[in-house]
Amino acid sequence: MTTILLPEDVWNNIITYIPSPATLRNLLTVSKFTSSCTTRHYNSSPYLWASHSFDFRASPGNEHAEVQDSKDPEIFAHLKNLAFRTSEGLVLRGAKPRPAAPPQGYAEIDPFLLGGTFSIEVYLKYDSTKLGGGRIFDCRNSSSGGSDELSLFNSNNTGVIPRIRWNIMRDDDETFVCGDDTLFEDGVWTHIVLTASGEDCIIYKDGIQREVAEDGFEPNLCIRDKHIIGGYTFASGRGGGFMKGIIATFRTWQGKALNEVEVANLFKRRDEKDSFF
Repeated sequence: MTTILLPEDVWNNIITYIPSPATLRNLLTVSKFTSSCTTRHYNSSPYLWASHSFDFRASPGNEHAEVQDSKDPEIFAHLKNLAFRTSEGLVLRGAKPRPAAPPQGYAEIDPFLLGGTFSIEVYLKYDSTKLGGGRIFDCRNSSSGGSDELSLFNSNNTGVIPRIRWNIMRDDDETFVCGDDTLFEDGVWTHIVLTASGEDCIIYKDGIQREVAEDGFEPNLCIRDKHIIGGYTFASGRGGGFMKGIIATFRTWQGKALNEVEVANLFKRRDEKDSFF
């Protein structure tokens, strides 16, 4: 166990969200509060060690098994409702809202620390972008509405242009990154990396920087109680907000904004197994 001095605002956030001393002791480790994103090498190629990493691609017999965080064995992604896994990843069957529809599937990750300077990587494929708002991920504190929201989704509200949109809420302020030419495509695998550092919030698509908000801000550093993959925290289960497609991987780098070279390397290795990250 390593002793770490924490800023007062971070400590206050921890006290707010941690339910017991035992849980607090488990969280006060280097892996939780500092970036474990050191660069290592495998066969002479650099590999970035993520802070949290979920590979949803399943071997036969594990189609309905929860997914363990390969960087923190105490954290899991739990499959909900109709979600299941294949060799491609987490299969999500988001559909248009209708009263008789069964609840849509998604995955829910146990709470973990996220915010400040950080990066998120996700590798996914939309089966259909016609229904706008389908969440790739939605992280927030359910008791505070959207005040700590981090979300990535298809902003296709017109049925025509499936824009990639990244939302950040900090207290009552909102910033987002979105562009008319940075789009999702039906049936096409897409590699997305998001970074936040200072006022710069960036979207990388398929290894290339595509959008940047230079007047943005970092989200609050806190432990959110909801980390939903493929769905929306406040959706009824039969309403909108659920993704229709497949998510292969979801990773975070706490305390590090990946640069262009690192993102390009991640894109090249997007099909490699989770153990190298």
